[in-house]
Amino acid sequence: MLRFLGVFVPSVAAVAVVLLSAYVFANRLVDRAPEPAAARMSVPMVAQRDVAPEDVTKGNGAAVVAENDAAESSSGNKAAESPSEDEGAVTASPVSELVAAGERAFRKCRACHQIGEDARNRAGPTLNGVVGRVAASVEGFNYSKAMKAAGKRGLIWDEEELAGYLAKPRTHLKGTKMSFAGLKSEDEIAATIAYLKTHSESPVGAAEGDAPEAVPEVALDSSVLDIEGDPEYGEYLSSECTTCHQEDGGDDGIPSIVRWGEDRFVTVMHAYKLGVREHPVMNMVAGRLGNEEIAALAAYFAALED
Repeated sequence: MLRFLGVFVPSVAAVAVVLLSAYVFANRLVDRAPEPAAARMSVPMVAQRDVAPEDVTKGNGAAVVAENDAAESSSGNKAAESPSEDEGAVTASPVSELVAAGERAFRKCRACHQIGEDARNRAGPTLNGVVGRVAASVEGFNYSKAMKAAGKRGLIWDEEELAGYLAKPRTHLKGTKMSFAGLKSEDEIAATIAYLKTHSESPVGAAEGDAPEAVPEVALDSSVLDIEGDPEYGEYLSSECTTCHQEDGGDDGIPSIVRWGEDRFVTVMHAYKLGVREHPVMNMVAGRLGNEEIAALAAYFAALED
């Protein structure tokens, strides 16, 4: 029995030591355990970006969100109000760039055509006001028979007609005197037309069909325009005209009246006769002529093209 107790007592003591050590270790683990979530929620939180301001109701969260929103709003306003670095530079609008390109392209036309304030007829007519103008209507220019016929049938240089003519002049209007082969690209044609419009009545960017219709200087009754003039009688009367105007169609200093359409000649002469056009000599000459005589002169000068 004593031998048994001698073995049992030390064993109990060892178990007690083990149990005590386990208890101490367990208490240490409890001390190191994380706080419950409920306890942590009592601490003020910083609202994240995906939390709306109205959803934050405790601690400093609402204030933080409001402050952040105010800072972002202020930053956005400053960005909107402050000019960018590139805004200081002058940037050309698409229209102005197109016109500038057209002015460069027009260099190919300057050998024959002039445009601008001091433009005069050269190998080709002046192109001021060409957009929306009736073909063969520049006073004093010696047009081809084909161009005059086009004007007489009412061809108007709108954007579509100009585009076709500038691309292939001799194909678009057979018989034209214009020897230019044509502009190669559609972009160059569009730019050239935009430039021509800056010297015409139609503003740049006007829609197609907005070009003004050509209005005659005087409204003549059809009975006047339908008079069939006698070219031989017109030749007899022409000596007073050819004192100044050249029969070969030259326009050196004085506009040519050779190869005009008869309706145009009659209309212009009546404009001088009625004082719509003002020129002392022409007002006097036209004032002495009757309707038959004006028609005869128109027929004579138109026939000189043959």
